[in-house]
Amino acid sequence: MFADEAFGTRDKSLIGALKTLITESHRMLEQKHIDAIEFRNFVRLIMSSNEEWAVPAEFDERRFFVVKVSDAKKGDTAYFQAIIQERDNGGKEALLDFLMKRDLSGKDLRKFPVTNALISQKLRSLKPHEQWLYHVLQLGEIHNQASEASLPKDQLYSLYVDYCIRMKAHHSIDVGSFYKGLYKMIPATEQRPRIDGKLTRMITFPPLAECRSAFEQWVDGKIDWSV
Repeated sequence: MFADEAFGTRDKSLIGALKTLITESHRMLEQKHIDAIEFRNFVRLIMSSNEEWAVPAEFDERRFFVVKVSDAKKGDTAYFQAIIQERDNGGKEALLDFLMKRDLSGKDLRKFPVTNALISQKLRSLKPHEQWLYHVLQLGEIHNQASEASLPKDQLYSLYVDYCIRMKAHHSIDVGSFYKGLYKMIPATEQRPRIDGKLTRMITFPPLAECRSAFEQWVDGKIDWSV
């Protein structure tokens, strides 16, 4: 199946349908006025897009292998005409023969390369609290504090909520889920120092380089922090 002009989405129902199409061994076919039947899923999906965000790739992505097509041959009519000429004169058959005879023994095709293009899709698919942290790490500071920032726990959550409002993200999560997600991405720590005679829950971020490294491990790929 070829999906042209694909684009990313945050609609959970659409994402679920796409995941099912890619990974499920069987699917249900429902026709009007006929009982639904189950059939084997032989779909092999290829997607193309001019959009910057093409697929809803998750941090632990295992469904999408993403490549960015070079612009080097853009407008080169002779180059593409030669490809069409080969395709229409035995090229399709030669390609099929090559693929059928290729030895794939010992190779796990489910472990595809993690490309820069895939990392880009992961970053564009981040959930609001993940986007917020990525934004903070890009800036290299939080609330005008640089490396090893320390902020009251309620204030830090408020900064996240304010970010969601500014970005018009309508899926902000509760405070418990926010910190559960934060601790998965970076090794932030919580202390309860006494400030002005009152115990205050404080969240301390490790040095910036350590935070960025931990975030890269979480997203499973290198990130260009200079962008």
